[in-house]
Parts: sequence; C-alpha cells; structure tokens
Amino acid sequence: MQKFVYPAVVYQDNFNNSYVVAIDDLYIAGEGDSVEEAHAQAKESLKRYIDGTIRYGLDFVEPTRFEEMRRKYPDKLVMLIECNVDDKNRIID
Repeated sequence: MQKFVYPAVVYQDNFNNSYVVAIDDLYIAGEGDSVEEAHAQAKESLKRYIDGTIRYGLDFVEPTRFEEMRRKYPDKLVMLIECNVDDKNRIID
C-alpha cells in the first residue's frame, strides 16, 4: 500500500458563508458549509488527482512539508489530507 499525504489550508469564505480547503501544491480544493464538508470534498479532489496521475503515468508533485506550510500560513488552520493506494493501484478510502 502506498500513502499520499498533502497539507491543506482552510479558508473561510465570508461572502458565501462557506469554507474552502485548498491543497496548494496541486492547485485543488474542496468547498463546503463546514470545515468537515470542505475537507471531504478536498479529499475527493485528491483521489481524482492520484487516480489520474497513476492512470496516465505522470510524475507526482511532492508535498510541501507540514511545518513549512504552517510557517507560510501562520494565521490559518493547516491540516493533512491523505489518499491510500493498494498494490494494484486502486484508491482505498
């Protein structure tokens, strides 16, 4: 099994009264009415990225270290989002 873990930054969108969880390294994000919902959407986006990268034999973007991301965004919540892949290159939840 292979595990892919990327740091993500949580933003509050006051205009839309929602939250955005952005994986800066991959330029992908998830949005939702709560942080949990935005996290789940960002995880789905990460799964699609991992699946496409494996399927088309592309190079993976290396994740920024968590500590570095926290230093870059000291006033934001930074969390980790992970995706697991089995030995047959299938996404595991």
